[in-house]
Amino acid sequence: MDQAPAALQDTDKLLQTGLRLFKSGFRDILGILLVQTISMLVLIVILFSLTISLYDYTSTDFFQFNFIVSLGLSTLLILMVELGFIAAFTSKFWAIAHQTTITTSHAYRVGINKALPLLIWSLSYLSIVAAGLLLLFIPGLILMVSLFMGAALVIQDHYSTLGALKASYHMTWPYLRRTLFYLVISILLTITVYFATIFPLGMLLSYITNNNPMLSGVFDLAKYALIVMLVPLFVALIIPYYMDLRHLAHHKASTT
Repeated sequence: MDQAPAALQDTDKLLQTGLRLFKSGFRDILGILLVQTISMLVLIVILFSLTISLYDYTSTDFFQFNFIVSLGLSTLLILMVELGFIAAFTSKFWAIAHQTTITTSHAYRVGINKALPLLIWSLSYLSIVAAGLLLLFIPGLILMVSLFMGAALVIQDHYSTLGALKASYHMTWPYLRRTLFYLVISILLTITVYFATIFPLGMLLSYITNNNPMLSGVFDLAKYALIVMLVPLFVALIIPYYMDLRHLAHHKASTT
């Protein structure tokens, strides 16, 4: 993949590459996913327990300042930590895609370093897309697709938030319809995997733990862990497409 292609590869070939990437890298990221699952559940319980403790049920004021601030900060912190874990296993996939390896500790360092930049990028991306959707649906959809690759640019190419948004727009604009199609197919494939494997397994676990409070907590943990695995699958599907776009953009820049 180091040579710049003349055009984007066929969608089915890119999807197959993404599935192979997920299969080959899953064992390598499994430890990160387990730590992510436990850490996120503990963090959610602690932060929202503290937030709920700030709510005064005797007050007639619906908008309680301390409660609202705590809820907002807790949500942002949870999102930032989640993005850090995503950056960690994305860096693992990225290394495998380039036929190299990185240690898990290095992946965690990437996650720690990229958590805040990714949070800023995500909030900027969501704000821009939301504004576009509120104005007119089509502009919002165009912004959603054209700016989507900014997250990868932040993680792998160390772009700033503004730089990632600009670079993603210029990189995807010539292939906007193709990018939209690939994103939709990747999402549908991820959903299909969920309903074909994770959903039935979740139903089975639910049946086994029915009316058993002790096992019910185990089921909630297992259900969250299964859902967590969908994100790496989607990331693995996106990486080959991003690499193609990236090489095309670099090739175009070098020839102009």
